[in-house]
Amino acid sequence: MRLLLTITLGFALVAASAADAAQFSLRYIGLSSPGQHAWQVLLQPDQASAAAVEIGMQFTGGSILSLQPNLDVFDDANPGQNPFTGTVTIGASVQNSGAAAFAALGGVIPAVQQTLVMTVMTNGPGTLSLGGQNHNGFFTGARVWQGATPVNGLTASLQVTGTEADFNQNGVVDGADFLIWQRGSGLASGATRALGDANADGAVNQFDLNIWRGQYGATTSPPVAAVPEPATLGGALLAAASFLPLARKRRR
Repeated sequence: MRLLLTITLGFALVAASAADAAQFSLRYIGLSSPGQHAWQVLLQPDQASAAAVEIGMQFTGGSILSLQPNLDVFDDANPGQNPFTGTVTIGASVQNSGAAAFAALGGVIPAVQQTLVMTVMTNGPGTLSLGGQNHNGFFTGARVWQGATPVNGLTASLQVTGTEADFNQNGVVDGADFLIWQRGSGLASGATRALGDANADGAVNQFDLNIWRGQYGATTSPPVAAVPEPATLGGALLAAASFLPLARKRRR
């Protein structure tokens, strides 16, 4: 089932400046409870000003269960003017088709740094994508407004298969993978899957351990056995036949 939703976040103050344009990213943080998988939507702001974001989001592979805005930054209890639709809205909703909206006034982001926008809960692994949805004919993809000019067409996508914690890639998530995580734990940047980074954020930390716990025992699909060539098959039959007389002698 493909789910579509639109999230509109109101204004939040940003206290410092950054040279690069604002952008979104996604992070998978594993099981939060049985049957509930948690993903983070992150914003890297680009300047010291109020910020509004609007996101077209879609999830394939299952269902979106809930949205949990970061109330330390975006206070959904305080309704505000939606900068994109001109209406006052509050709250968040998820629908199986079409669009849903969330708008709020925000608090203060203490520095221009990667900031949690919200946590998305799904009922399983799959692919979470931002962007790809046209909003009122004005733009396609996610949007960030800081200052006078919006940044349009932003996208992000993250696929989770359920075996990201198979760090040694031997086909099963097990204790050997925990030892790899343990050795790599504490790496803050530059980490790879082989070093214990399960969510591809470049670090080895508690998020990766949580993913390992949730995926423990998971296996990849076994490879399809090769069909032997006729000559190989004939040789195997001859070898098997040569053991038959020995087997009969042992029974006597």
